[in-house]
Amino acid sequence: MENKNDYETLSLDQDDGGYVLTRDAGPAGKTNIKLSEANVVFLGRLAPTVARRIVASKSLAGGDVGAVVGAPMKNISINTDLHGELVLLRIRDNFDAEFDFSVSPEYAKTFGETLIKWADKAISTPKQTKQ
Repeated sequence: MENKNDYETLSLDQDDGGYVLTRDAGPAGKTNIKLSEANVVFLGRLAPTVARRIVASKSLAGGDVGAVVGAPMKNISINTDLHGELVLLRIRDNFDAEFDFSVSPEYAKTFGETLIKWADKAISTPKQTKQ
């Protein structure tokens, strides 16, 4: 997987028993970081959160209100584990990144009720019109 711009490339390639993250800054040089599978999995979970914080920090916010950037959700799937002890939630965003969560049935019920309340609040909020 590779990201390119005019100044540098960033790639993640499989290597002997692991992975190598390479940043090639052209004339400024190349940096390689060896990563284990666990490191790559952790980075994969961490990167979207950090990316959203960076984008949010560039957005306008005022007073005690912080900017929040949410990725548009493409779809979800809900299931249970094999023992019926957990509710499994998979969320896919518009960039096809998938995020998997597991919660107790009690928490899933509370989450569902809270989600409905917030949806009702959003629906009943007067919409701003462009003038």
